Order: sequence, then structure tokens, then C-alpha cells
Amino acid sequence: MQFSDSGWTLLYFDHDTGWTFDQDNDDPFNTFVQECDSDPGCTSTEAGEWTFVTLTREGDEWSIFANGVLLKSRTETRDLPGAEDVSIGYGDEYDLGGHYFDGLIDEVAIWDHALPIEEIGRHYCNGLEGKGYCVGGGDDSCVCVPETCVSLGKTCGDWPDGCGGTLNCGLPCAITCNDDSECNDFDPCTHNICIDPGLPSSVCDYSTPVPDLPPTSCSDDGDVCTLDICVVGVCDHPPIPNDCGARECGPSPSGCVASCGTCLPSESCISNMCVSSSGPLASIVSLTADSPVYSGDTVNIELVISKERVPKAVEIRDVLTNVFVADVLFGAIPRTTHNLSFDTAGLEGNFKVVASIDPPCGICEMSAIFSVVPVAEPVSIPEVSPLVVILVAFGVLAIAGLGKDN
Repeated sequence: MQFSDSGWTLLYFDHDTGWTFDQDNDDPFNTFVQECDSDPGCTSTEAGEWTFVTLTREGDEWSIFANGVLLKSRTETRDLPGAEDVSIGYGDEYDLGGHYFDGLIDEVAIWDHALPIEEIGRHYCNGLEGKGYCVGGGDDSCVCVPETCVSLGKTCGDWPDGCGGTLNCGLPCAITCNDDSECNDFDPCTHNICIDPGLPSSVCDYSTPVPDLPPTSCSDDGDVCTLDICVVGVCDHPPIPNDCGARECGPSPSGCVASCGTCLPSESCISNMCVSSSGPLASIVSLTADSPVYSGDTVNIELVISKERVPKAVEIRDVLTNVFVADVLFGAIPRTTHNLSFDTAGLEGNFKVVASIDPPCGICEMSAIFSVVPVAEPVSIPEVSPLVVILVAFGVLAIAGLGKDN
């Protein structure tokens, strides 16, 4: 929009400054306020979408809004000269001749006072609902329709009417409450407490901090490497704990720890593990298991790894069919020697314990065979009378004596 005889213009440059208000486009020092400072791509206006643009002047403060949001403000002490001829969508002075606005323009209006941001936002919302902000009996009239206490849903206090005036909707509003649910300061780190509920002296109190809460309990600061926790009633954002775990080198899973460790000069970091140039450092050294054991007894297993590691898996399998029988539990602490045990209740036959560790490694899997035998049944010996025993003994002696006589 250009007021031709005064030279001041509201225009749009899509390549660097966005929405701009100046008096003479040939002189950059005559710019009152502009959306962008020669920053390509910073404009808030999207092609193919309606944008509600507002320019205000209050004293020496010049401001540009888009869709009810302040884009830029600037202090400028110069006054604007009067104007009679107005061009909308076309510029014919100050090097703007022959330039048309490439788009649609609707609902142009000029006020004799600076609109407050609340009213600008209300006009924008009305526009989204297809409502205009001007009504009247002729082409030359534009009357602001004020809000009412009923339309605002207010029964107490003073409120802006949207047209620069003030509505008196009754006595001053008191902060009252009937229970805690009617109090909310939208701060997860403080309690919402109604003091003296249901009484004229009732008031909402937000001074009591909640107990310290776990991560993601309060507002996110946008940093994935910090926690969002309530600490003594205040939302705090301390760094996340070290999450390297069993990683020996390279970044942590979250990326918040740049390096989980340093490898030796002769090693390389592969899959977050230190691997020597001559081969992997970690491997299974030995795997042993008690054998044989009676069914129901415990098999003691020893797994030795050349480097402190946590096994990937330790399983019991049938020797002949390789069918999985059960898992062997192990701790989560990296060790070189893991002493494990397994209850053989209900098992009989030959089995193997199979242990594996994650690569990189030399020997990543090893097995050891053990046998589970049934518990031996007790042997019963029949009772023999003393006479039978003596006779048997006498017979032996007699046979031995006959041998001597011959």
C-alpha cells in the first residue's frame, strides 16, 4: 500500500527484508521498520497462504505484526506527512512504477489510534472465522464493534472492549476457590493449594514446592543432553548421567558423552570396542562345567573372558538335538571370570552349556558338556539267621579239611 503524495509505503520484499515500511524506497535510511535485516528466508509469510499484516505506531515506536504476532519494532522520531491518494497493490513512485502485488488483498483498514496487541489478535481470530472487523451503513464508514461482558463471559472486573474502551463487568474479581482443583499455575514443580476453600478469604497458593520429580517432569529445555526435573520446586536441567555402559570407546548411545574411553595406540575403535591391529582383544578363554552330577543337583559353571565383558548369552542345550533347554542367569557387571550355576532338577542325560559374547572378539562362542545322572536307588540286603551263617561257615571249613586229608 502506497500513499503517493507523501511517499510512505508498506511493501513486501520476498528476497531479503520481508514486510517493510518506509518513506522513500530509494533511500535505505528512510526505513521506519522492516521484518528482516537483509536475511533471505526469514520472512513469516508463506506463498499460497493468507497473512494478516498489521503496522502500528505508538509514540515513536513502530511495529510490524503478522497473524497477531510481533515481528519487529523500531524507535523512529520522524513524523509522517499527510496523504490523500492511496494505491493498494500497485506502486508508481520511488522506483516502484509498474510493480504490482503478486497475490490477493482483502479487509484493508486504517485506525486513528495504535491497536493493542490483544485487539490485533482478536481481529486475526475473527478473520479465521470469516468475520470482518468493520461494519457500517456506507462505503465511507468503518465502525469497531465493541465486545460486551456477555460476549467475553465476564461477570466481574474491568476488561478491554476490543475497540480502545473499557468494559465494567461488576465488582473487582476476587481470587477465590472451593478446592485445589480450581487452582492451577501450570507449573508442575509447585503444589496448587486452595487456602480457606469456599470462604470469602479463600485464595490460591502456589508457594509449596512438590517433591523432587524424575526426568521429563517439567518443561523441556530442548536439549537432549539434559534432564528436565523438579528440584525443590524449580524446574532444573542438569546434564544426563554418563550412559556409556559397556562401551569402551566412541560416543555414548545418546551422543551426549563425546568419548566413552580411549583405546591404546595399537588399537582401533570398532563398534564401540577397542580392537588391536593384530586381532580382537576380547575372546572366551575357557568354559568349564561340573560333570557328572545327580539330577536335582547344581552344576557349577566357570566362564573366563580375556577382557572384562558381560556375556551376551549363556544357555543349556541338549547335546544330541541342540534343543534349547534353559537360560543361565548372569550378572550385569563386566568381569573376566563369571562363576555361574544351574539347577538340574528334572534333567537326565547329556547336555552342554553354550556361552557367547558380542563381537568384536576372537572366540565369540564356546561350549562345555556335562552329564546329569539319575539318583541311585538304595540296595536292600535280605536278613539271614545266625544258624544259617554258622552252617555255611562250617561247611566251608569241612571242605577245606577234607582237602588236607587227601
